[in-house]
Amino acid sequence: MQIVNSLNDNVYKFVYIDNPNNPTGQIITIQEIEKIIKKADEVNTIVIIDEAYGDYMPKDNSAIKFIGKYKNLYVIKSFSKAYSLAGIRIGYLAGSNELMKCYNIIEDYLVNQVAVNIAEVALNDKDFLEKTIEKTKRVKSKILTSIHKLKVLETDIQVPIFTAVCQNKDINLYKLMRSYGINTSSGFLNLGDNSVRIRIPKEDEKLIELLKKMEEII
Repeated sequence: MQIVNSLNDNVYKFVYIDNPNNPTGQIITIQEIEKIIKKADEVNTIVIIDEAYGDYMPKDNSAIKFIGKYKNLYVIKSFSKAYSLAGIRIGYLAGSNELMKCYNIIEDYLVNQVAVNIAEVALNDKDFLEKTIEKTKRVKSKILTSIHKLKVLETDIQVPIFTAVCQNKDINLYKLMRSYGINTSSGFLNLGDNSVRIRIPKEDEKLIELLKKMEEII
């Protein structure tokens, strides 16, 4: 894996990885994640695994299991994605005892008790999470099947985002989609103006219809 090989240079203070990946929605296997953490630990490099979309992947693929095994690991979790609780601004961070001592030096971001109570209720609502993932799979599958001219970068079906790329590099895909009423995100590192991130909506019909109309001109 390229990241593991690059760590041989021993020049990095930390490695930051989002898993699942944003903007592609690709899940990195826990085996590959551990290879990175292990190699980084050997060269005293901190690894930060951002699992903001982590609730959409199997629990056994979370790097949380390595807290305690490796002293160089932070894992970040969020309630803003699968639980749709972005408005309450709450999440949590886990790390080795050594790293948490460093973190605790920093002034804490204060979270109000209402947000904490809501987060606790969300964590206990297993049915909601299961239904959310199943619906994401169903809607995303229909949308991906409907795309014919755009290239979709490698993605996992249960993650509610994916990256679409227009083969014509002269087309600003963000502006084009916006002109058709399709909300996307752009400006991601190493991706040109001809690529966008699309978030899976609650229902697929409208987006499929708009994508079909847009693909007629590219």
